[in-house]
Amino acid sequence: MFALLNALIVYAMTDPVVAICLGAAFLTLLIPRFGPAIAPWVLGLLGLMGKFGVALGLSIAVIAWLILLGLPGMTIGGAVGWVREQKLPRAPDAPAEGDAIVIKAVLLPLIGSLLAWGVFIFVVYPWAVSVAGSSPFGLLSK
Repeated sequence: MFALLNALIVYAMTDPVVAICLGAAFLTLLIPRFGPAIAPWVLGLLGLMGKFGVALGLSIAVIAWLILLGLPGMTIGGAVGWVREQKLPRAPDAPAEGDAIVIKAVLLPLIGSLLAWGVFIFVVYPWAVSVAGSSPFGLLSK
């Protein structure tokens, strides 16, 4: 959160329009119905300004956070649905879900989220730290 605030302050000093677009892109992560409505305008405005790198970076950041936060949510939802399967009302014409519901609803999203978080923690974050020249968690630069 502080990194985003820092980026907003730095961009506001150099290019206020990019700071506004970055703030709007962050809002797309917080407000579910706001994201699909505002994202094309934000990315389009940045593209018209010639800031394709910033637009691509914002797109990648939003997609990455959707993956990192969406897959654990799918796992939790699948586990709740599996546990409460017999107690939930079912439509008379609903087909049976089959025997592999645990695999489809719980295990696959769990494996996907563990892989996504593993790649983020062990590959993307160390690479970003080395590129940005900042220090990793708990270590101060000399």
